[in-house]
Amino acid sequence: MAESNGRIPAQEEQIAALKNALTLLESAREAEYRRISRELHDEVGQSLTSLLLQIKALQMEEMSAEAADGLNFLRTTVTDMLGNVRRLAQNLRPVVLENLGLVAAIEWYAEGLMEHADIDIACRLPRERLVISERIELAAYRIVQEGLTNILRHAKANNVVIHLNAYNGKLILSIRDDGCGMNTDNKRNGLGLSGMRERAMLLGGSLRILSGIGQGTQLIVELPLSEKGDAQ
Repeated sequence: MAESNGRIPAQEEQIAALKNALTLLESAREAEYRRISRELHDEVGQSLTSLLLQIKALQMEEMSAEAADGLNFLRTTVTDMLGNVRRLAQNLRPVVLENLGLVAAIEWYAEGLMEHADIDIACRLPRERLVISERIELAAYRIVQEGLTNILRHAKANNVVIHLNAYNGKLILSIRDDGCGMNTDNKRNGLGLSGMRERAMLLGGSLRILSGIGQGTQLIVELPLSEKGDAQ
């Protein structure tokens, strides 16, 4: 019995060490996202903007119809590239999340998806900005990103409803679609679901999947409103 009791603290220490390592890895990953986002915006974005201004200046000069058509095509291409770079930078580290909070960021992301994908996303969100931990806020946003990406790739859904509520010390997030559904008994449900579940568990939260073949899918995520040690 003494040997058995001795193993439990050792196992708990190993679990705590693993959780700490995963937390540090996640922090490092987000820091890298922030760096890449800044470089895309400040360097690539500014270079493309400069190129676009030069093209506009050239279009003011007299030229043949063939040259004008070529510049128009080039201008359209550069404009599209600039939009893609800005969108990629925002997805990596959305400024709206840092400046306006989770509610505004979810609305912004959903609207952006609907502009480029044939899907309707209804957001049932609080009217006011939620006062929550930065890590909790970021984790919830990443889960929404990954959840919607999974739906676009696999669900064949036409409609998605996102619910977000703060209740009894918890942040409750629900993402429900009317797609093809899945077998929840299948342990090989993909890296996307595993990543979302890992994000939730690292913060003391949980993720549940309600689904069935042909019945759509609902993800229910519960996260603490604040991390341990945060001021209440």
